[in-house]
Amino acid sequence: MNKTKKTKKTQTEKAYKNLDFLNSKDARIVRILSEYLYPKAQFKEENIQNTIVIFGSARAPSPEDLGNEEGSNKNLKLAEYYDATRTLSKKLTNGLRV
Repeated sequence: MNKTKKTKKTQTEKAYKNLDFLNSKDARIVRILSEYLYPKAQFKEENIQNTIVIFGSARAPSPEDLGNEEGSNKNLKLAEYYDATRTLSKKLTNGLRV
């Protein structure tokens, strides 16, 4: 809390300016909501009306990351999905260009 010299009254800091609060467990929902609203505002600014979201895993290795290594069956399968997603993304991008 801050005290002003003029009024000597206690003023409460706005929650959205309090980084300790914003980074706290209590403000988790605010952070999640901002991860939705911020890109939405950017899309609106750029007049982007439609998007496609592909969910995946940060643990899925690309085929290049596996290289010649003998990976587990799980990693080999994930690499196949990674490559299929990359192919689909390229097709969607090329097919949807205006």
